[in-house]
Amino acid sequence: MAKQMLSEVLEGAGNQKTKQDKIDYLRKNGSIPLQTILKGAYDDAVIWNLPEGKPPFKADGAPKGFEMVSLHKQCKKFKHFVKGGVGDNQPAARRERMFIGILESLHSSEAELVLNMKEKTLMGKYNGITSALVAEAFPDLLVKPMANPRARVPKVKKTGTEESANES
Repeated sequence: MAKQMLSEVLEGAGNQKTKQDKIDYLRKNGSIPLQTILKGAYDDAVIWNLPEGKPPFKADGAPKGFEMVSLHKQCKKFKHFVKGGVGDNQPAARRERMFIGILESLHSSEAELVLNMKEKTLMGKYNGITSALVAEAFPDLLVKPMANPRARVPKVKKTGTEESANES
């Protein structure tokens, strides 16, 4: 049987009813690649050496199970994209091309997971999977857990009602 995609593992954890069930599910499926994703998303000590935002890439349209490569294999390359890692000596353009290549080789749900990890916007994508829950499931994983991940989400300004919009 093929390994579950990491996005499926996080979905499965989010679908668990209680906090303890989520923790147990994460521990049961706690592979090194999953922990790498969680660390990259929820640890403020991990600083990505990539430009902010979504890079221009062509999403892999292959159905689940037919993607070129899995995120389990590609996680090993993340060391090239972290400040203080082996990729610091590479030109930025090469590092970015390498990152785009990874995104294009993954299933679309896995590519979205990697982008959320890089932008540290994983909070809220999977029900109940927070930095506090990850720290409880894997106590030695996060060096500097995110204090308030919701503060990173830009606030949407509400516009006036239609009446006030029509008056001007």
